[in-house]
Amino acid sequence: MSSPRTAATAEPSLGHRVWGIARRGGTSEATVARALGLSQRQLQRRWQESGNARLEEFLVELRFRNAVELLTILGSVKEAALYAGYPSAAPFCREFVRSQGVSPGRFFRRYRADQPYWNDPELRPARLTMQAETRAVCAGILRRASEKRCS
Repeated sequence: MSSPRTAATAEPSLGHRVWGIARRGGTSEATVARALGLSQRQLQRRWQESGNARLEEFLVELRFRNAVELLTILGSVKEAALYAGYPSAAPFCREFVRSQGVSPGRFFRRYRADQPYWNDPELRPARLTMQAETRAVCAGILRRASEKRCS
């Protein structure tokens, strides 16, 4: 029987590490494997051994969730899709309609109508700041990913 680990020494699970990489723009198996210092095959084997669903499905779901979260912050379907790792807005829109039954634009209009974040004039400066910070972080992630591909 193994000894219990303390929170300070416990290594994050593979799922948590993959989630963290995917949140920073690593939405392909190759990117995740490279970030973990593994081959794609090693990553796939370890993923299967951990009893998780298929890695590809997990990454697709994370990318979709990232895009929806970005949509609620930025208010732009195109920006949310591109920052989340979609090649354009069209694949994100198709996936959104398939899973939610409504277009992302319609979803966002309904979401915005219910959120003081979008409607309260006093919150506008904070919203604009948050949007600018989110865009800057996402642009940095895309720039670093592009630099890695070019080198």
